[in-house]
Amino acid sequence: DGHAAGAVPKGRAEAVEPVPQTPDRYPERHWYDEETETLHVGEGTFAPVSKDVRGFSISGLDVIGSWLDYRMRAGAGRRSSDLDKIRPTTWPAEFTEELLRVIWILERTVELGPTLDALLDEIVAGPVFLAEDLPQPTEAERQAPS
Repeated sequence: DGHAAGAVPKGRAEAVEPVPQTPDRYPERHWYDEETETLHVGEGTFAPVSKDVRGFSISGLDVIGSWLDYRMRAGAGRRSSDLDKIRPTTWPAEFTEELLRVIWILERTVELGPTLDALLDEIVAGPVFLAEDLPQPTEAERQAPS
């Protein structure tokens, strides 16, 4: 589609109001306004973020919510050592760039959803072959390499 391998093409969402980069304004929470399609990260705003993109989940994991939870002032996740207490004291610009890339990837994923669903339906409805139709490996091929 004209993009370099591994490159994330710019999507619709933008950092409308950057997240402040001062310690006293480090975000403590995030929320989503469905009506305005705005993702709020502390005092920062990202838009437009569609409801489908914001609500995208994989095996029950809220992708954007989880990403943000780990980067809020208190941080998410378990704490197994003193190293887990080492946290940023300001919101770095890299977090904003990374969040935008996550949103843009999800925008493209949501956009491709119907095409991918149709392709999966086509594959599932197509011909199948059984395991016994495949050639059987020899005893030597079954051995672990030495």
